[in-house]
Amino acid sequence: FLMITLFAPITFRIRTQNVLDINSIIKNQPQVKYNIMVLMLCTSNYDHICSLGANYVYKWCQLHNYHFKMYRQKLNDQLHVNFSKFEMVKKAMIDHPDMDYFVLVDADIVFTTYDLSVETLIHNYSDSPDAKVFAPLDMGIGNIFIPYISFGCYGTSLNVGFMIWRHDSLDILEKYLQVT
Repeated sequence: FLMITLFAPITFRIRTQNVLDINSIIKNQPQVKYNIMVLMLCTSNYDHICSLGANYVYKWCQLHNYHFKMYRQKLNDQLHVNFSKFEMVKKAMIDHPDMDYFVLVDADIVFTTYDLSVETLIHNYSDSPDAKVFAPLDMGIGNIFIPYISFGCYGTSLNVGFMIWRHDSLDILEKYLQVT
């Protein structure tokens, strides 16, 4: 059973089904609760979109008792803004060692439900709940295999619009930043 695939705007899909049944998710919430920080990068040129996305994410964080942090400028001028998001996750990992997980979300995110928790995604819809990184996939061409990362399904391309990083995944993040 594989982790869900998320698209922007977000729809929830599983490889064996067309659309995720939210009612079954709510009934099967895991008992574990993690200390989670949700991160969003919103540069000024994207404010017209960020204002809505940040609002959605903030409400979701309040509901699940997650921490929310929005960065207003990219942290690495050497990288395209899409890759600069990973510098943001790296900085948060270093600055907040008390967190269990860091969730990176794009500013154009739209929630179809607020009931789905990060804990549920990790424990109920991942092929490897002990993975260091949970990376959803877009439909595309090619296969990707990276050790310690849980993917939505194979034969697709990586989507970095919603990623879950475990607190001890800094090594993967730094390796990724070296090759970008």
